[in-house]
Amino acid sequence: MNMKWMVPIAVFLLLTCRVTADGKGVAHIPLPVDLTGALNGVEYIIRVPANWNGTLLVFAHPNQPRGPVTAECAPVAWPPVTPSLEEQLLGLGYALAGSGFRNSDKDGIQHTLSLTNFFKGRIGNPDRIIVWGNSLGGKVALKLIEEHPGIYDGAIANAAPAAATPENLDSALAFGLAYAAAFGWHDDLWGPVEDLRDDVDFWADVLPLIQTEAWPGPATYGRWEFIRLVLHQPAEAFWGTNPVNNTKFFAVNMWKATQNRAAAEAEYGGPVASNIGIQYTLSAQEELDLDSLGVNADELLAYMNARTNITADIAARNHAEHWGGFTGRLRRPVLTMHNIFDGQNFVSSESYYAALVQGAGCSDQLVQAYVNGIGHGSFSADQYLSVLGAMNSWLDTGVRPDEALLPEIKGFNLGFVPPPWLF
Repeated sequence: MNMKWMVPIAVFLLLTCRVTADGKGVAHIPLPVDLTGALNGVEYIIRVPANWNGTLLVFAHPNQPRGPVTAECAPVAWPPVTPSLEEQLLGLGYALAGSGFRNSDKDGIQHTLSLTNFFKGRIGNPDRIIVWGNSLGGKVALKLIEEHPGIYDGAIANAAPAAATPENLDSALAFGLAYAAAFGWHDDLWGPVEDLRDDVDFWADVLPLIQTEAWPGPATYGRWEFIRLVLHQPAEAFWGTNPVNNTKFFAVNMWKATQNRAAAEAEYGGPVASNIGIQYTLSAQEELDLDSLGVNADELLAYMNARTNITADIAARNHAEHWGGFTGRLRRPVLTMHNIFDGQNFVSSESYYAALVQGAGCSDQLVQAYVNGIGHGSFSADQYLSVLGAMNSWLDTGVRPDEALLPEIKGFNLGFVPPPWLF
């Protein structure tokens, strides 16, 4: 090699090594960066501060059920804070990225991964990449950490439907059957409960009928209680209101039982949900309680159990399992955060996920943090920053985070044990 090139090359390598050793990413372009655009047909956001600390946080957004989907590069804290959580993260030196994928497991996985690779090619080489997400995006994070441990160093799944997509759709089918038993079902507008109309719209086709025929009140309360009890949901989660968007959880579950499940059927090419082998049950005390409310629980249970012959389209269910199922085989740290009374993505799904991880012999790679109170993704800025700090500590030290990093004073309850998955 020509001697005149040796010193500059040596200086470049020395600087590169120093940056990496100090835990800093290597930027390809001048910082700061505030970039929006379209990648593979969907909107994205990338923001990198001038004081980049070398960590890239790739955010997968929650389901956006109304209107066109938009990119989000950080969660929104509840209650809202000023400066926003996004601005706080930038102030701490984190690079942020997020894609505006459709409300789909497959789209979320593919577009979030594409954006991660785009960042590495266009913006810089992070020293560390953490994928995190809320609700649907939490499931995307769990899937990506399983499938791409060579890209992502850790995953944080907030309020995720941590049971597999088919199982979640089975629970939505159960809710639909319970509603049909209690109030009747509008096949003409919604399609049969076992094979919904693909374009059913909850706000136009379903909610107005609930409001006129079945809205909770003295005459209907007992039948709604039947639905709650047969779905094994605590009263706080079923009757509660999500503070983030002021929605009633019982109504959210009817959205899941209609529009959300119909969208999955359309995406995967047929009915995904099944209830073969399921027996819908109530305890003796629950039946007595319902009787005191004027509800014949035996009659409603008989209706539901007479319909435990609903089969999925095998190809559609396999497709849903492929994109929305887990193996539990973790090679990187995973931290989940869930409201104890989450009436949208039931906290019992954490039991399902923990059992998968345990069966794969990977429990040392999983920490599940629970937050007291009612809500779906209603986490404070302090709680988001705490789980992020806990993940960074875990990656730095190899020691799984505990109550010292996720303390009770910030609303965490690490001693909580979620109930078993529904069915």
